Amino acid sequence: MNRDRRDADRNRGFARAGLVPSLYGYGADVSARGFRAVFRENPRLAEGDPVVPVLSFSEIDVEPFPLPSEVRWIRQKEGAWEIGFSVRMPMPEGPAERDFFRIYEYYRASIR
Repeated sequence: MNRDRRDADRNRGFARAGLVPSLYGYGADVSARGFRAVFRENPRLAEGDPVVPVLSFSEIDVEPFPLPSEVRWIRQKEGAWEIGFSVRMPMPEGPAERDFFRIYEYYRASIR
């Protein structure tokens, strides 16, 4: 039985996600502790890698901010690479904490 074991509180939506030096994609499935990002190019990461994606979301005036994370899973799907990120806790105070939760709340409100 293949069952999705993630919590039901995932929010569907898209924000911009960037990995240094210049790999950009889109974030989706935002939860309070992580998110999925989709990239067109191979990010060359592995499960367990520490990484600091830079997130932004111009629609709600969220400027780019770094978010210390860990790669939970990677899969290639339909010519793109999907990565599941887990936010490293405790989340840094300031822009990372404030703006990540702004993105989370935006999408939580949009699916109601």
